[in-house]
Amino acid sequence: MTTDQSKLEAINQALRAQRQLVRQLDDQQASLERQLQGLTGDSAGWAADTDPALGHVLEAFHALLGSLTESLSQGDAAQLLARCAAELLPDTTGAIFVDQAGVEPANRAIAAWRGAELLTDPNALHYECTEDQAAHRLNIEAQGLYLGVVELRPLSPGRALRAREQQTLQMLASAAGLALATHTLRYRLRHRNVRDPLTGLFNRRYAEDTLERELHRAQRHQLPLSVVLIDLDRFEAYNQRHGQNAGDRMLQAMSDLLQHSFRGSDICARAAGQRFLLVLPEAAIRDAIERANDLRRELAKVRVHLRGLHLPAMTVSMGVAGYPEHADSSDDLMAAADAALQLAKHSGGNTCALAEKVPLSPHNE
Repeated sequence: MTTDQSKLEAINQALRAQRQLVRQLDDQQASLERQLQGLTGDSAGWAADTDPALGHVLEAFHALLGSLTESLSQGDAAQLLARCAAELLPDTTGAIFVDQAGVEPANRAIAAWRGAELLTDPNALHYECTEDQAAHRLNIEAQGLYLGVVELRPLSPGRALRAREQQTLQMLASAAGLALATHTLRYRLRHRNVRDPLTGLFNRRYAEDTLERELHRAQRHQLPLSVVLIDLDRFEAYNQRHGQNAGDRMLQAMSDLLQHSFRGSDICARAAGQRFLLVLPEAAIRDAIERANDLRRELAKVRVHLRGLHLPAMTVSMGVAGYPEHADSSDDLMAAADAALQLAKHSGGNTCALAEKVPLSPHNE
């Protein structure tokens, strides 16, 4: 078999695998919808056979399930679940946490009720409950997929959950699993080849491929382009002191901040470990440095919230390189940005360093 034939066969195999995955996804979605409709019917039967108080709960739950069979976004479905929880669990506060990538434990809350409010500041990683009671948590799962957590806290300090509250929590977790699974399956199919599972940012390979394309466009149209490499200072020590979960939260907080701080046309990627890569099309060096320093100052305000504790902020070192000032190939641009990053780290961190011009390599002369 020739090299071209081998490449063609590899492409055909990848396409067959993709089609098979789509078929499996469609089958799973149909199964989930059948389960949700079945649960809707079951809840109506339960309501008819129980005492009036529990019957009210089940009637409300039946109405909830009927609404969830409609076509809703993930956020709308979660908000509907939270409103139902507020009605059915009047003496509690709580939140629904999800992670579409399947990373445990989920720590991004997309809905909350009574006493739990959204911290809308992009520095905030999730909802914070105003009370400090021990939380009751139940995993949200469907079709063998881990989707997230429903977290519930009694409003009265020290009170244990009542049996009816525990039953209601279990029903809510089941409904959440069935309602959110389709969105999660679609997300994982769409992003499995280009996204980092922990942060949701693009992966390094995608960013480098994009850099290659954007650099060609910049050269063709005589446009500027900048690259920024970012490294969290003393991240290993942070992990050792506060635990891997805290480190993961900080990486996610960093990714949230990046996505809030840069344009839709900019590429924000997790390069490796605690290192991030930004590709900024049509951004001149001065603009890139200004935006990098803005990001550095904003990160200093970020506090990761971990089970009631507010962990210390972190700093970053940054290296900035640009076309046409420092290099005219993607490899040389990355090398120039990396050299600037090392300079920033060796100077003590928490700073942004500018690259020096890369000498012409023989193939560019």
